[in-house]
Amino acid sequence: HAMSVCTQSVLLAKRMGICDTAELPQLATGGLLHDIGKQQTDSRVLNKPNKLSAKERVALQQHPKAGFESLCRREDLNWGQLMMVYQHHERLGGQGYPVGVAREDIHSWARVCSIVDVFHGITTARPYHDANPFGVALDYLGRQAGRVFDADMVK
Repeated sequence: HAMSVCTQSVLLAKRMGICDTAELPQLATGGLLHDIGKQQTDSRVLNKPNKLSAKERVALQQHPKAGFESLCRREDLNWGQLMMVYQHHERLGGQGYPVGVAREDIHSWARVCSIVDVFHGITTARPYHDANPFGVALDYLGRQAGRVFDADMVK
């Protein structure tokens, strides 16, 4: 998953016109690291094949914060990379987590990561759902563009 998010984040960034030879590898690294906080989440929660309980959902929703906290003192990571880890579950309307920031308060690299993360999540088999065709993911992202995800990035 991390490698797909890394690769697809770079492809989306290039498609949006980000071609800086220093910026793209940094964005790639952020994609690789985006879910590092899941190392601190119980594997029974991560691999549960059915609906999470409220307590399990709260535990899972701590992974962006845990990841940020584990990386924030590193001098070899920049703010954009840290925000990919911390904000990849934030949503434009403020309904995301871990803190519910909205719109321009979500770093652009985190907005890229959130789209790619959801796309890969929908199109890949998980313990709780089968893989869906790309069209299903694209339709979902299209319906959520402008409300949940950055419309220009989805386009």
